[in-house]
Amino acid sequence: MTDPYNESDFAVMVHTALRKACDSTITSIAYNMIHATNGPWGAFVSLVYSQFNWSRPEESFAERVDELSEWLPTTNELKEVGHELTGEERSMLIALILTFKLFDGDDWKGACAYLKD
Repeated sequence: MTDPYNESDFAVMVHTALRKACDSTITSIAYNMIHATNGPWGAFVSLVYSQFNWSRPEESFAERVDELSEWLPTTNELKEVGHELTGEERSMLIALILTFKLFDGDDWKGACAYLKD
């Protein structure tokens, strides 16, 4: 399946879904972390979007976050997806990854609510 949306659209749709389609504590934390950051959120989106499977959005997103939480991206890996983060921004990226790691099935369903045709 081809990508129905670009990376920027993906970022906006996930952020919006966290506000409008989710109601757990952890999704509220994720929404506010995103709202308070720019570079770390952009890097997170690039890392997820680059491996996203549009035919299975919830599973794809959750699997990618699991992968990211296992190897936590290095400075060089971030550069490969077009992002250079300060040490503090990389710490916030790790916090975002680990926050999304705490999502349950309902959280993933809500977070991906706008990613479907």
